[in-house]
Amino acid sequence: PLKGYGIILLLLGGGLLAAMDRGPWYAKIIATAYGLAYVAQMIRPARNPKDDPPGFPGLMKGIVGIIRSIMLIGFSLVITFIPLMLYTLAWLVFNLHTPTTLYLVIGMCMFYLPMGLVTTSVRDSISGIHPAKVLRGIFVAGPGYLLPLLLTCAFFITRYYAIDLAEATGNMAVGLCLINLFSFYLVATQAHMLGFLSHRLEEQLGWTNRGMRT
Repeated sequence: PLKGYGIILLLLGGGLLAAMDRGPWYAKIIATAYGLAYVAQMIRPARNPKDDPPGFPGLMKGIVGIIRSIMLIGFSLVITFIPLMLYTLAWLVFNLHTPTTLYLVIGMCMFYLPMGLVTTSVRDSISGIHPAKVLRGIFVAGPGYLLPLLLTCAFFITRYYAIDLAEATGNMAVGLCLINLFSFYLVATQAHMLGFLSHRLEEQLGWTNRGMRT
């Protein structure tokens, strides 16, 4: 994200996250939707890990594509976090809760999420979130899946402790700006890694007719 015009995209992405956190309800919806569309665009197969980041989707040129990307990524997120939703429901209704179980459920969702985003984005279909496809992708990726997974976890941890981290800087406004910039950097880097990873796995998984042998 720091290459070429990536600095500008980083600032715009930080602004999107700020709108999600502090903006009015309509700004939250628009920023979230557009952010999801951009994540889908960043995960497109990348032939070179040093490629410049893609620009934000053009509203006038590709509104249908943006809506489709929002639906694909949004659906992937919902399906991925179903175990956590069910656990929360059991916690609230039946008071069934242990910290260890909660952490295991969250860890399972985090482990599943990056490859789920890859399969739905590359296949351009909600069928990509099927557990068999996702788990096969993780198995084929092997150790190459570890770093995107760690970045995904780092993003959610950063967002969860955003207020505490901002307060630690001594200036809440400046701290939140820095946290938003860092959060978007994590998202952009993780998505680009997943795009390059999906390109390497194309032949093994048969997602497309292209790919480079590894």
